Parts: sequence; structure tokens; C-alpha cells
Amino acid sequence: MTNITPDERLLGDSKGPKVYIPQEPTRRDQSTGKMVSTMNFNKARQFGEPVVLCPSGPVALNTAPTVWQMKSELRGFCDDDYLIAVGDPTLQAMAAIVAAEMNRGRVKFLKWDRELGQYFEVQFDLHYRLGGK
Repeated sequence: MTNITPDERLLGDSKGPKVYIPQEPTRRDQSTGKMVSTMNFNKARQFGEPVVLCPSGPVALNTAPTVWQMKSELRGFCDDDYLIAVGDPTLQAMAAIVAAEMNRGRVKFLKWDRELGQYFEVQFDLHYRLGGK
């Protein structure tokens, strides 16, 4: 459903903004037995290239390897990039924390509006101070 090819899941090969997906939600297709995406991220492409950070499936209780992987994959996260909060909640939180660390406390999310059928940008700045300081 996402129309993200395996080649598009690899990082570092393309320039421009990225839309990071912590973990693509999937379900087992009853007719084929294969895991298939439950979400379509095509409308997110207007904000950047979709990049899935972690495979579907259970999250390991030992998070150190996953943190290391996310730090590696989000090392270039900048003000032009976005996160979509989908997948396992611990991976969503981990991606947001790492992205903020890589971008001086700033992270942009894409929030889906079901009624309008489009994404909206939501910005966070962890270091915002009143008076612009």
C-alpha cells in the first residue's frame, strides 16, 4: 500500500527532504499469508521521500542496537525533514528523541487529518524560550 520500494528504504542515496516512518504498520494478508502494509503514505511524498526506519514486527527489549541504528539513519535529520508517528510506540518515541538530538531540539511531524484526507505539519522545538532566547 505504501508503494515504497526496497531501494527507497535505503538511506544516504538521495538528496532532499525525507519523511521518516519509525515502523511501517503491517498485517498478514489472509489470501497470500504475506505481511502487507496497512497504510498508504503516498500523500506524504509531497513533503519528502518516505524512509522506513525499522522493519515491522516485535521490538527487542534490548534497545541498544535499535538506538544505534536510529542514530545512524537519522544522523542527517534537519529542519527540512519530517517524522510520521506510526508503528510501535517505543519506536515512535525513540525516533523523535534521536531526531531532536540530531537537529538541536527541533522536530517536525506530519499529522494525518482523516476528514480532510491530508497531512498537516506540527513543529516542536525543545529549546524554545519565551522572548526568542
